[in-house]
Amino acid sequence: MKFNPGKTFGWLLLLAATVLILSVTGIVPGWAMRMIVSWQALFVLLGVHLLLTRRDGFGCAVLCTGAYFMIPHVYRVLGMPMPFEKSLLTTLFFAALFLAAGLEMLKAGRKWHASDKKFLEVKTGKKGVPQISCAFGQIDHAIIEKPFRGAVASTAFGETRLNLTHTNLPEGDSFLEVNNAFATTKITVPASWCVQVTVGSFMGDIKDRRTEKAPAGDRRLIVRGANAFGSIELESAGEAVSADESTEEKPETISVKHNNRVHIIPLDELFYIQADGDYVTLCTAQGNFLKEQTMKYFQQTLPPARFVRIHRSYIVSLAEIASVDCRGKESYYVILKNGTALRTSTTGYQELRQKLEI
Repeated sequence: MKFNPGKTFGWLLLLAATVLILSVTGIVPGWAMRMIVSWQALFVLLGVHLLLTRRDGFGCAVLCTGAYFMIPHVYRVLGMPMPFEKSLLTTLFFAALFLAAGLEMLKAGRKWHASDKKFLEVKTGKKGVPQISCAFGQIDHAIIEKPFRGAVASTAFGETRLNLTHTNLPEGDSFLEVNNAFATTKITVPASWCVQVTVGSFMGDIKDRRTEKAPAGDRRLIVRGANAFGSIELESAGEAVSADESTEEKPETISVKHNNRVHIIPLDELFYIQADGDYVTLCTAQGNFLKEQTMKYFQQTLPPARFVRIHRSYIVSLAEIASVDCRGKESYYVILKNGTALRTSTTGYQELRQKLEI
């Protein structure tokens, strides 16, 4: 059965209402009602669901937080003394969080180590839908791939800023799933988009700060998900303006010799260029080709409105970028439409922001 966070939270609210009614009739004891209808129980259920569906540190953080506050709550409701010191519970709580964070960092470290020589393969959800997670921090994420295929943004004790002004909507309904737990998600959309919010909210708020709301049409963005003790803010911005093409004449193809044959590579088929000692590797739709040339040469030769140098080792086609991520201080990378992730230097990120106007 397909999981729908908004419907699930709706059923939970109906269940809570049923328990409250039954508690009045005496069928459900008051102590059971006080344990079931609590934000601690909500966090435990949300954490279990996230672990089962996503299996990452975000779900572990939510579950540990719910369990940490749930255990004293249960003993307090039952009127029983705690069988151990609260300091022990606090120690176990932080130990679980550090363990989850350590495993995530080790896993990420192995991936980044592999990317030093080649590139990082980023796992995406079903049908290539990007999964954006943020726990105890802040993340800025811009989706550039056209058309927009959907996304899932999950945030706990932090803030996610999602920029959708550089993509466009296909015909029909497109979906953005937002899951918040004591967190804030800010979504910036083009002013011309028709947006409908169907998020299931529990002790949270949804703020629509758009000055003008586009009427319903054949293209619509539906924001759904779950919002527990959090905030979802919707803002509008003007349409992204493409960079002007340079008036200077630039080549439209690159020739390279490979296996005693000369291949002509159109620039439209060039994904990115990677430095490789005294050579460069041209990563294209036809495959990868080694060419004896410098990165500086291609930086000066390729059309600046279509290519940008994001790192001393990478020049990337702007048309192939699906999203841009900023995770923490001076931690940047771009994700291409084929799932490849390339690290970006601080200087490269600033230049990329200017070209994309983000």
